[in-house]
Amino acid sequence: MRTPRLLAALTAVASVTVLAACGGSDGGDGSEGLPDGQLTFIVPYGPGGSTDNISRIFVDHLEKQLDRPIVVENVEGGGGVIGMTQTMQSDPDGLTIGLGTNTALTFQPLISDGLAWESTDDYSVFGAMGETPVLAISSTASGIETMDDLVSEAEARPGEISVGTTGANTLAHISGAQLEDQLGIDLNIVHFPSAAEAVTAAVGGHIDVYLTTPSSAQGMVDAGEVNGLAILNEQVPEGLDVPSAVDEGFDPVISFTVYVIAPKGLPEAVSTDLQEATTAVLEDPTYQEAVAGEGAFPGAIGAEDSKSALVEEQETMQALVEIMD
Repeated sequence: MRTPRLLAALTAVASVTVLAACGGSDGGDGSEGLPDGQLTFIVPYGPGGSTDNISRIFVDHLEKQLDRPIVVENVEGGGGVIGMTQTMQSDPDGLTIGLGTNTALTFQPLISDGLAWESTDDYSVFGAMGETPVLAISSTASGIETMDDLVSEAEARPGEISVGTTGANTLAHISGAQLEDQLGIDLNIVHFPSAAEAVTAAVGGHIDVYLTTPSSAQGMVDAGEVNGLAILNEQVPEGLDVPSAVDEGFDPVISFTVYVIAPKGLPEAVSTDLQEATTAVLEDPTYQEAVAGEGAFPGAIGAEDSKSALVEEQETMQALVEIMD
């Protein structure tokens, strides 16, 4: 593992000699490794919540691997598009990296023109920090306590069972469309401006079902404020007492996966430094345990596996565009 600042305390002449030998700074172009200096990690969402928490867990571990400070910068807006664009359009020197979500990276290019990316050819990716499955919960006033109940009610009252999301074209919206398609039912997809408003509506019985993340709703499920219907994935996060999609007899829907991304065109040695450090973090059992605490699972490791996952998911998203309300 390269450690570009390992010899920073030595004299200038010695530093240049040793760093050149081991892939450190070469005067700023990054052709012999990650340049010296502080890194910036852009999170394209606001502080708090599972996505931001996972990012900060990752950054804490990455700082140790690279032996240098990393500043987390929250850049909100556009469903993550603004922050991801800033990451991709930054200087390709390796000093600015960030978080990219599977939905923005694969779904948004299919429905939006003028983005900074269309495919994995337009950015660098080093691995998935975590995969967060979708949790379906229901209002206790809805009478829906299981996925079978949901299907039965939807068949009896087509288009009337309300399912809350945090906005059009978000993961919850995509997941709702997948459920309709897989289960052959017609739901009333309702978009809320924020997760807080959607949760309030679910607890208050103003919507029947809400699609959310385990970390956001587990406390409410445990307290009996809402019913936990199922994790819409083949795996159930530790500590959550609900069935999986497979247990309920239907295919999992897309999970919310967050990737480590950077601009395209990084010098090979810089890319190698970032890839090695990212891989070391993602394979660290202490990192994996911390991510599990956010209701997430470890994701793909390495550029090739990450690209393959994103390419496959974009193909799935292409089919979903046709059925989105």
